[in-house]
Amino acid sequence: MSAAKHLLAATAAAGIFAAGFLAGCGSGGSGGEQAKGPPIAPLEQRWSQDTLGEYQRRLQLTPSQVEKIRPMFGETAARMGELRQSLKAELHATLRRMNERVSAELTVEQRREFVALIREKQAGR
Repeated sequence: MSAAKHLLAATAAAGIFAAGFLAGCGSGGSGGEQAKGPPIAPLEQRWSQDTLGEYQRRLQLTPSQVEKIRPMFGETAARMGELRQSLKAELHATLRRMNERVSAELTVEQRREFVALIREKQAGR
């Protein structure tokens, strides 16, 4: 296999991995209290609650310290959610551009199968 084909295969594998990662990031969630401010997605909310709880246990925080620290977790979790959404959009655009480039190298028959393959992968997410 040529170096270009190895690179293409590696890029495709990385794209599939990234898409799977993003699909996984969008799942999950837990209830519970969250800090005032912008809405926090379930993944970040869970991170915020779990990490604050760990800090409370490991650092033996006082109730006063917890109340001062809690808003910091809410702000950080909200920003993490914004970054995740931005990264998700950028990754999708990168994968779309790669797929367009791959498609341009395929025969008509290969392109039909390629479209079916992409749709199957999207349905799996």
